[in-house]
Amino acid sequence: MDTRLLLGAAPALLTAAGPGGGSLRANLALNVGDDPALVHGRRAGLSRRLGRAVVWMAQTHSTRVDVVSGSDAGRWEGPEWGPLECDGVVVDARDWPGAPAVAVVVADCLPVLLATADGMTVAAVHAGRRGLAGGILTEAVARLRSLRGESAEVHAVIGPAICGRCYEVPDSLRAEVARTHPAAWATTSWGTASLDLPAAAREELAGLGVDVRAVRAVGACTRETPVLHSYRRDPACGRQAGVIAPAR
Repeated sequence: MDTRLLLGAAPALLTAAGPGGGSLRANLALNVGDDPALVHGRRAGLSRRLGRAVVWMAQTHSTRVDVVSGSDAGRWEGPEWGPLECDGVVVDARDWPGAPAVAVVVADCLPVLLATADGMTVAAVHAGRRGLAGGILTEAVARLRSLRGESAEVHAVIGPAICGRCYEVPDSLRAEVARTHPAAWATTSWGTASLDLPAAAREELAGLGVDVRAVRAVGACTRETPVLHSYRRDPACGRQAGVIAPAR
């Protein structure tokens, strides 16, 4: 059920909850009431699949983006690095053999993965409603370009998230978000106010000069897709992950 893809030269993975009825099946988050030993075991398994350590975040719906580079190589040991107190992490793997991958965990929020064309500078971003409206994608792209230059070609994957047909919000909140992200304005399938976060993310990336041909949206709605975790469908659910690794 997991989805593998390439962003430029960087390999990426979108995990799924998979079949079954358990709320915490395949859960990768430590803050949802799951047995920590099971979560760490799953994270270690993911690291083995990728062949490298993985940086994890303690996500708080902020707009903070951190950068990890070769100078951080001695900060952690083992397959699980972090957690970093932020909602976006850029990994600069240039001159850093064996640099770690980076993961973002989500249920209905957007996992956005970014990479330069050569795959040597990558990022994972937790773009929920608050972070997206606050400009976390702008911050993440700025961090990438501060390392690689303003002309750097950026590729993006917008992972599965709750869709505009399902993400009901108050009218006032829809209007507030749409002031900065007009494409977020949506209506649920039952006729009430909603937000389309994937459309808002595509709009923001385009406004940042990311070529639309380099942006891939994985269109599954978490609430409508039983093999994905969704907080709106099941508040006791776990979290799936979007993970991206440097090209080498």
